[in-house]
Amino acid sequence: KKFMMVKSHNVKVTINNKSGFDMIYKGQWYGSGRVADGFEWSNIKKNETAVILNYESDWSLAGCSGYVQYEISGTLITIAFSNPVIGYNKLNVGDSIGSKVWDDMEDHDYRTFVEQIKIRDRDQILYFNCKCSGGVVNDATIVIFSAT
Repeated sequence: KKFMMVKSHNVKVTINNKSGFDMIYKGQWYGSGRVADGFEWSNIKKNETAVILNYESDWSLAGCSGYVQYEISGTLITIAFSNPVIGYNKLNVGDSIGSKVWDDMEDHDYRTFVEQIKIRDRDQILYFNCKCSGGVVNDATIVIFSAT
């Protein structure tokens, strides 16, 4: 009989793409943890929502922490997330180097925060309404929209 490990440091990333653009998946990185079984990062079409569960690696004591990168209309966007064994759950969004976005993560007192990112090849700004939560599951939600 196979032993199933109970995951206690989950990050459920929900991305609601109301940007008006398709999001092209570019890559992922984990300092610790991985994508949960049965889930995968992939492209997100405009007006679609993706839910990706992430959790600690088997037998790991480090929790789950990493980032995913998408290209939106020529601009590289990083979404960083964390649910550590010790400390607070965190979330961040940015258009700088992935490791910098990851390093600059905060818990934002588990309140909604907004990041603004200018699309490089257009005179347009994307707004990222973000919120993470405490507990066993960091419910990291990102709603992306644009003001035209």
